[in-house]
Amino acid sequence: MIPNIDYFDIILHGHTNFALNNENCCPIQVHWAGFGRASDGHPFIPYTFIYGSDLTPYYNEQKTFPIILGKPVPKEFIENKKEDFIFQCSRHNDGLSSIEIAKECIEYKIKGIFAGIIGKDYKLIDYIDNENTFFIGEISDSEKRELNKKARLTAYVHNFGEVFNQSVIESLAEGTPVLRKDIKKTNDPTFRNWLKDIIIDNYNGVVYNGNNFLDCWEKSKSINQKNCWETAKKFSVEEMIKTFEDGINFVIKDSNIKLD
Repeated sequence: MIPNIDYFDIILHGHTNFALNNENCCPIQVHWAGFGRASDGHPFIPYTFIYGSDLTPYYNEQKTFPIILGKPVPKEFIENKKEDFIFQCSRHNDGLSSIEIAKECIEYKIKGIFAGIIGKDYKLIDYIDNENTFFIGEISDSEKRELNKKARLTAYVHNFGEVFNQSVIESLAEGTPVLRKDIKKTNDPTFRNWLKDIIIDNYNGVVYNGNNFLDCWEKSKSINQKNCWETAKKFSVEEMIKTFEDGINFVIKDSNIKLD
């Protein structure tokens, strides 16, 4: 039991094994599908809040509701002065192609700044020459925002189907286009390629296919910053709160909950 709470109507959680059965507390349970897959839910939980493209109920009796995640986005469009560097702030490993991008920066003499944590046994440092490529380690949110503002392009070149990435929204909010990988649909039913749905080539980002890095870099220079900001607005904190409120109201109405 939660201290000082004897009863509540709805409980929202993201743990698939969570189950609550207490005579003093009998809420409607809602599973939060953190990986964007309805199959992550528990069969005894009647509702799932989910983001991503798969809203098909996995269990026959379970109902799903779409949710938007968001980040703080400037209320008004502000054009930022860009500098000629590409920025990647992430956990660096094979799945994020950091070495591949570093090698491209060295070959074409394009400044690349890498921040974040390097995965175990991942040899990114071998490709940091401190002339074209630089590694600055872990940084604060304010430092990340300043680099996002100044970067000509940010790299999120995932080799896997990612359902959502908050860092992409942070970049777009500052008018910075995103470099994404051209990932093809796989036969894996759990595969989600959120970036493919959001980052549109030559509109708010560029698509990297492994052979066109210089072309991507040149195209990024002419992308309208406002396009990036307009995309980020759809994933604002305000929109996130609204969809959660809409979801809760849906559960209340569907469950015929009588609120005090």
